[in-house]
Amino acid sequence: MNYFYCLAFLIIYLGNFIGCQSQRTNIANQGLYSSISISCTDGNCRHHATIIAGSILGGGVGIIFLLIIFALCWKHCKGRPLKTNPKFIQSTNQRYSQDNSTDDTLFKSGIWSSRHIQDGLWYGFHRLTLTFDPQLCKVTGSGSDNNGVFLLDGVYSLATKRMGLVKTYQMELSKRSEDLKYQMLVQLVWNAKSSQFEGKWYIRTKSYSGENKFQLKFTSQQQSHPCKTV
Repeated sequence: MNYFYCLAFLIIYLGNFIGCQSQRTNIANQGLYSSISISCTDGNCRHHATIIAGSILGGGVGIIFLLIIFALCWKHCKGRPLKTNPKFIQSTNQRYSQDNSTDDTLFKSGIWSSRHIQDGLWYGFHRLTLTFDPQLCKVTGSGSDNNGVFLLDGVYSLATKRMGLVKTYQMELSKRSEDLKYQMLVQLVWNAKSSQFEGKWYIRTKSYSGENKFQLKFTSQQQSHPCKTV
């Protein structure tokens, strides 16, 4: 919801700024409009010059203020999804709305592989194991990637074909000095055309924040090994 708050603030400020321009006739003093390269001799000319000078000054200040607010909002929202994982999996997406099936075989326990873009490069595919609980619609797992070894837990929905995952790394990142228990949020939607889950990952820590593409696909069923009799 942070994006919506930032956007609402910008709209309110812009509306107030535009409304104030019609009343900006007395903001410039003698020195302000005398610096304009217009030779004014009567009151009407000076009045128009004041309006122009005030509009230019106010417009410049307004643009700078908006840029600062936009930069602060971008910094605050970067690395955070618009919705929490439970709310995300209940949402719908028009992009994949044509696929109305409710095939529970999409969420199969076993070996999966994932890849993601980080620092402008694709990393993966990386092998991981996922176990789906059809009673609770929860998923757990573990694996490793270019960032380190991680445990995974999350939620999913058969109706919307979505997954919301949390990857908790058990080691420090190889490229950055981060705290232990570092987390990556992943939100995915099933894409029938590519036969895989696609979405984005989100990271936000004290020293790093980012987000980019993430893909997850099923590889093979997890095989159980029979007990050997002695």
